Formats: sequence, structure tokens, C-alpha cells
Amino acid sequence: MSRSANLMEITTRSAQELSGHFKRGPIAGLAIFLSICAIVFMLLHVFHVSGRVLGFTDGLGIVASERFRLDIEQSYSEHFEFAALMTASVLFLVTAARTHQAAFFLFAIFAFVAGLDGFFEGHEAAGSQISRAGFGVGEFLFFLAAGLVSLFVLMIALTKTPRIYLGWAIIGIIPFALLGFFAAGVDAVHDFVDWGWRMDVAFAFVEDAGELVAIVGIVLYAVLLTYHWFSHAPR
Repeated sequence: MSRSANLMEITTRSAQELSGHFKRGPIAGLAIFLSICAIVFMLLHVFHVSGRVLGFTDGLGIVASERFRLDIEQSYSEHFEFAALMTASVLFLVTAARTHQAAFFLFAIFAFVAGLDGFFEGHEAAGSQISRAGFGVGEFLFFLAAGLVSLFVLMIALTKTPRIYLGWAIIGIIPFALLGFFAAGVDAVHDFVDWGWRMDVAFAFVEDAGELVAIVGIVLYAVLLTYHWFSHAPR
């Protein structure tokens, strides 16, 4: 069997184990709760922005605050994302200690750094220092460099990950890659292209809503990972 086919078999088996845990009430309930939170934040953003665009700000009532938007610093959704990533980081760290796997420890670092960066806008400060050609260019270069370094270190960790953990580690890359796609890729297009204020509003929503969905995926994966390996890890 080729190495790629072997990796596919390992990952498929791990995915089946992961999906099997959704049959358990508490985990299914958590998935539903996190999904509802994400949907509510998106709907509040759409309602608030629509009210501003259409001019019925007086009718916004309790959601008149800018903090209900997804694309505002220190928004309610940003606090939710920070708490979710910090929780995921702790769970990854606990699982890494349980399984002694570097890949899971790296996930803990990635979640922790992503939480701090998103909450304190560290990539914006770093981006402005990297390039004087434009704020967006600097941010993109920062994300590109950080992504390449993270990928390189993670690939090294994966080569040292035993077969029993490898599939789970590969699956964990997916929500982090999704977060990077929206935080760096969509953000870069948003900064580089000027298609008018309507597209600007649309891109901002896609970027921030995508990041929110990815973060929900990260924390849910962290919960499943911790549950599985505290139930199945060899002693």
C-alpha cells in the first residue's frame, strides 16, 4: 500500500471515530450550542449593518451598539472567539500531556496565539511594520510568513507522530487551515481589491463569519480530541 493510501486509510478511520462521538448527548449538545452562537452573532451583524445601510438606526433597539458587528474590535463575537480559542488551547495542552504528542502541543500554541492575535490585533501592528507599501500588504506578508513557519514545524511533528494518533492530527489541520484561509486569504483580497462599499461590506462579513465558523470548528475538535484520548489512550 502506498504512503498516500495509508494516510487516507488512517485519516478515514479517525474521522469515523470522531463522527461516532457526535452520537453522545453532551457532545452533540455542545455542537448545537456552538453552532447556534455562531448563527446568532452572524444574524445580529446582518441586522445591525442592514439597519445602518437602510437608515433605520432608531429602530435597532438593543442591537444599536457597534459591538454587535463581527468586524469591530472588542465586539461581543470577538470576546466569544477569544474565550473559545483559549478553551481549545487548554484542551489541546491537556491532550498533549496525556498522549505525549508534539502535534497536539502545537495545536495548543496555534490556538493560543490565534486567540491573542485576534483579540489584541497583533497582526495589524506587525503588518504595519513589515511593509510600507500598504497596510494590507504588510498583514498578508505577516500571515504568509507565520503560516509557512507553522506548516514547516507541524510537518516535522507529524513525521514523528505514531500511527494511532496521526489521523486525528491530520484532521486537526482542517479547521486551522480554514481559519488561515479567511484571516489571510479573504482578508488579502478584501484589502487589495476596491469594488465599492457594497462589496466591502460583503467581504468583511464573509471574512469575519468564516473566521467565526473556523474557530467553532477548532474548539469542537479540541473537545472531541480530549474526550477521545482520555477514553482510549493507552496507559
